[in-house]
Amino acid sequence: MTLYGRLPLAALLTTFLGLGTTVQGQGGCVNLTEFPGGVTIVPDGLGALTTISTCSFEAEYSHVGSIIAGATYQFTLSTGHYITVHQGTFDGPVIAEGYSPVNAVAVDAGDLYPHWSVDETCATATGTCIITTVQLFLNCTPPTVVATLNEDCDLQEFTVDVNILNTGDSSIVNIVYDNGGGPIVIPGVGLGITTLGPFFFGEFMDLVVEHETDPMCNVDLGHFETTGDCPVTLTCGGPALPVTYCYDNTIAE
Repeated sequence: MTLYGRLPLAALLTTFLGLGTTVQGQGGCVNLTEFPGGVTIVPDGLGALTTISTCSFEAEYSHVGSIIAGATYQFTLSTGHYITVHQGTFDGPVIAEGYSPVNAVAVDAGDLYPHWSVDETCATATGTCIITTVQLFLNCTPPTVVATLNEDCDLQEFTVDVNILNTGDSSIVNIVYDNGGGPIVIPGVGLGITTLGPFFFGEFMDLVVEHETDPMCNVDLGHFETTGDCPVTLTCGGPALPVTYCYDNTIAE
């Protein structure tokens, strides 16, 4: 397994001997090395298991963002060893700790920082890749939705087909879209396709499918606008059409 640019052995041994971590006795572990470095892991918003790293060491911490206040996040360490979860900063208040898996309830929307250790004495180990994960626990089942953008090049318009494959544990869902004039709600939608539009080329549309009772199971389908793949129509005798083209670098032979 690749070690993803890990430190040389001498540096690893130094970390293992305790210079890379602060030992605080019984629990409350604080490691000083972030991995993946400079990366904020975002848990899947629909509750799927999210891999933090396939090569964590039990002498590091990770950075997990886009946290929902009051939500439960489960952290795992493939060795089954000790996890300490801080919130707000890497050495902020401890909101959960214990042997893997550990469930942490977010006090607020501050980022979470799981620290990976061997045990509650904050002993560390390096050199062996360990899989670390996070999972947002939902108290609901989100709907399954597929949205498809359709372009009409002749009319210079587009529509979006919203296909509700199932409503999760709702009986119905709400379709909410906004193309710049404020949210428009289509309430009480069941299974099948709802077509939104048409919208003119140059417009956009943001789309969310809402769970009936629990906003944590809303499905954000994102931003829709034209792809620019339609051919340009020229009218004979019409005004000139200004265009810009950037040529690639070429080498004369």
